[in-house]
Amino acid sequence: MGSDGRKQEHAGGPVPSGGGSAGHKARFKWLAEAALIVVSILLAFGIEALWDERGQRADELRLLQDLQAELVENRAVLEGDRGTHELYAREAAALLAVQNPSGPADSAQVYFLSRLFNTRVTFQPVGGALSRITQSGDLALISDSDLRAMLADWPRSVTENSEDEIRITNLLDTHLRPFVVRQGVAITLLDVPQSHMIDLPDGPQVRLEQVLDEEGRGLLALRISLERLAVRENGRLIEAIDRILTRIEVVLSRQGAS
Repeated sequence: MGSDGRKQEHAGGPVPSGGGSAGHKARFKWLAEAALIVVSILLAFGIEALWDERGQRADELRLLQDLQAELVENRAVLEGDRGTHELYAREAAALLAVQNPSGPADSAQVYFLSRLFNTRVTFQPVGGALSRITQSGDLALISDSDLRAMLADWPRSVTENSEDEIRITNLLDTHLRPFVVRQGVAITLLDVPQSHMIDLPDGPQVRLEQVLDEEGRGLLALRISLERLAVRENGRLIEAIDRILTRIEVVLSRQGAS
């Protein structure tokens, strides 16, 4: 009786825990391996994202350096153009200052007339990186929002600068050149340094009364106004370039420190 009781107690008692422990260890191993896979995937994505960020920063750095070089070059061109516009305005004013014009023009006056009735200067921006900014989507590479806004505004600034230069071109084509033709004046385009005054011994004389009559003086006065407007717009574009260059320096210094 006692022996059977012990057998029953053993049979109905708790099941040995050896099999349950093995299953728990297997589940733990599976979870650890799964976690390791997840961590490996996340690490791979993190490394890829890091390399992408470094690549983008390298692309931005190259773009900023290209923009910096182009803007410096454009600024120098604009300074030269502004000086030429100022020169044309002074030359036209010198002709208008002639009282009771008559007789042949001297070499300086012929030089002024040849420029004012035949030539003009227009700003042609150096474009590589600046063109890519607006045409190829490279603007998205610029991480600084202020700089992005300045660069996005660059085409509008160039367009505004060109408006008065276009008016000068139209004045030449539709009024100044036709005027000297009607007056029978032969003014040749003279490509000589500004500091050299020239004589035209083999060419026809230019008589002042032919080019400085009421119509000619009115056209020169209009040219002075347009040249001065061009000087102002060149100055504004130079200021815009200076602001962009200053901001590029800030971004470059910030990237160098990071």
